[in-house]
Amino acid sequence: MDICTIISKNYLAKARTLAKSFAKHNKGRVFVLLADKIDGYFDPAKEDFTLIKAEDLAENIPCFDQFCFSYNITEFNTALKPFFLEFLFRKYHMEKLIFLDPDILVCNSLDELSKLLDTHSIILTPHITRPFQDDLKPDEIEILKHGLYNLGFIALANTKTGKEFLSWWRSRLTDHCTIDYKKGLYVDQKWIDLAPCLFDGILILKDPTYNIAQWNLHYRKDLVIEDGIVLLDNRRVNFIHFSGFDPEKMVITSGFKHRFSMNELDKAKAIYDSYRDELNKNGHKEIKGWPYHWGHYDNGSNIPDQARILYRNLSDEQKKGFGDPFRTGGGSYYLWLAKGHHDPIDKEERLEFILNSRVYRWGLKVKHLINVVAPTGSMTRKILSFLPKAIFNIFSFINGIGAAISKIDKERMDRKLLGSKILYDEPQWHGNISGWEEHIPFAFLLTKILKPKVFVELGVQYGISYFAFCQAVKKKGYRTKCFGIDSWKGDGHTKDYDESVYADVSFHNAKNYRRYSSLLKCYFDDALTKFKDKSIDLLHIDGFHTYGSVKHDFETWLPKMSNRGIILFHDTTVKRDDFGVWKLWDEIEHLYPSYNFEHNYGLGILAVGKKADKRVIHLINKLKKDPSYAKMFAELGATILRKGSKS
Repeated sequence: MDICTIISKNYLAKARTLAKSFAKHNKGRVFVLLADKIDGYFDPAKEDFTLIKAEDLAENIPCFDQFCFSYNITEFNTALKPFFLEFLFRKYHMEKLIFLDPDILVCNSLDELSKLLDTHSIILTPHITRPFQDDLKPDEIEILKHGLYNLGFIALANTKTGKEFLSWWRSRLTDHCTIDYKKGLYVDQKWIDLAPCLFDGILILKDPTYNIAQWNLHYRKDLVIEDGIVLLDNRRVNFIHFSGFDPEKMVITSGFKHRFSMNELDKAKAIYDSYRDELNKNGHKEIKGWPYHWGHYDNGSNIPDQARILYRNLSDEQKKGFGDPFRTGGGSYYLWLAKGHHDPIDKEERLEFILNSRVYRWGLKVKHLINVVAPTGSMTRKILSFLPKAIFNIFSFINGIGAAISKIDKERMDRKLLGSKILYDEPQWHGNISGWEEHIPFAFLLTKILKPKVFVELGVQYGISYFAFCQAVKKKGYRTKCFGIDSWKGDGHTKDYDESVYADVSFHNAKNYRRYSSLLKCYFDDALTKFKDKSIDLLHIDGFHTYGSVKHDFETWLPKMSNRGIILFHDTTVKRDDFGVWKLWDEIEHLYPSYNFEHNYGLGILAVGKKADKRVIHLINKLKKDPSYAKMFAELGATILRKGSKS
């Protein structure tokens, strides 16, 4: 019985660990697909498995370069799965094959699976076979979002049904292997919910000794090791899936707070300790930082997920016109993407607008008609032939007046912004020192000029930032609906804190802002359904600050942003420990009008709305062009911080 897995090279240590654990208990070959390029980082000839390169599958993947570019690293690894399985069946004439994720540890012989494939074409394992009995995460809603079956494992027989299934799955993943909860998609996995409805010969394997993982630990955590054998309820475990396990911090990580800590796993913690040691023996600490080949353009710039999403939505003709999507030279997708954020008053773009205008093209047609009907040298021809030029001059004149008016408007805007009295207001709520105080003047001004109908803050904690926005809303008499969302339980960065924090914030909110402010004591994902798409004008993201968490918050809340939407990110300059807001900011700042304050741990402003308020855009441009403007906000904020620390 043979197995296979898929990795990018930063998962090489996991693939080595998987291969060795399989060889310890089984006879058979191990095939590893590299969804990446070697780039000189390791020698495949020295590995204990057969390496297949992604390019080896290219002949069966339409427009391979576009395929590589369209998906991020997770999507790409999973999208290749049916292509890889078909390739192995075809080239090596296998009768049966097991796919295992690289972060799986094989603990026993897999001969039972081989026997089951004698009577079934496909074997799947569900995420859970018992319901959750608490309100922690993951819950059953999370399971529904990600798919009923975990595709870290699938076993297939090379039968007619097996072939038809792979053909169907491949056709779906060619263009739709994305993480898009709104569309009901989660990479390759969510599609498999349909498989038992579409194909016969599928076994749903509920045996608890297979695919033990974080999502089913609530009834499988009584694992023990006896004489090197892993047991669950006195039965030998077949394989364990270490999805989300961070071997350096010894935590099970995810986009939400998990129901188990390592200390709560009792004897099972020894298994995680052992797996960590095996990873380190196989070079994990060095390998984890190896770069993903298709993660950057040919000039070395990182490719953000938003650039890939936009590319996927282009027409086939547009993609063909750009050619290789990774290149950055003339006529490239890279330059087209960057050009989309140029100043629209650029002279060349204005000229292009005039020359492509319907009126000017109509004038050219009239001129052609005159050349056909009016005699050469006639007065009619002389008078009318200047028509297109006259239209061009009129357009230029109008544009000139428009530019002059725009300049006057900008100067008037500057005076209004700089002279705004709200900049000098003192906050009514100080609470504990939070690292946000120096941004309060900007919060006051932004609220004044944006006049948001709905404001949402993710991560309220002590309420310093949240109540600054509420105070500005109250002063201006706006009808803004404000929502502060937090579990008030703490996280890995704020640490846990007691109920008194929420009690203080709740009391101040009820006393001063109860008419238009609501505090939602829940996790961010749980609050999503309370807001309609395109309903939020101002969003402040200040929750758990790891890269994965802030990216998750940004992507899940982005559809909720209105056409005027502005998103703020706190801690954009903090690069210590596992803070990762700065990394996400580097990926997305050039996709929208943006500015990043560097003081007080950093505050990023991202104008994601297609019709963002012109005063906000002007403010962003002013901050970029005039450093003294940003300095003014920092100095005003420092005054507040000094007063707050004294109080």
